[in-house]
Amino acid sequence: LERLHACNEELSECKVLLSRYDELMTQYSADVRRLSFIVDGEANIEEHAEGKCPFCDGKISLDKTNYIEAAKADCRKIKLQMKDLEKAQRALQEEKESLEQEITQLLAKKQTTEELISVELTPTLEALNEKLALFREIVELKREIEILKKIAAQKSSDIIAADEDDDKILMTPVNDCFRCIQKL
Repeated sequence: LERLHACNEELSECKVLLSRYDELMTQYSADVRRLSFIVDGEANIEEHAEGKCPFCDGKISLDKTNYIEAAKADCRKIKLQMKDLEKAQRALQEEKESLEQEITQLLAKKQTTEELISVELTPTLEALNEKLALFREIVELKREIEILKKIAAQKSSDIIAADEDDDKILMTPVNDCFRCIQKL
């Protein structure tokens, strides 16, 4: 269960990271498209370096600053980052799949263990608890028997002592009576 809990936590982390990686990949793709638009725009601007304004029909002269090289350099940099991100995504996806397999195996073990507990161990435990209760009852009865035996032995010795006292009491007058009779 501890390993299952740990795997579930790791799987959650993998899912979060994959989601973030997907968002980053989307951002990289948008950046590449943006840079492509810049390159395409620069290429088209050179064709139409001098033009007329569609509103006032005035002459438009455009700045000759060239952003193509900077955009291409940024595009190469982003494409390298995208390749690294794709590698990280593949590795993370493999880890996710591995964790999912391990979780499946752990859940199967858990299910097997629960079935073992419910089918074999629980009835055995109940039987042992019944035997333990019976054993405790027997021990308690033995204690009671011992106490009753002690009480009975004490009562028997009390009765014997009382009988001896009664015999002494009875014998004393009889002896006196016999003495009296003998004297006569």
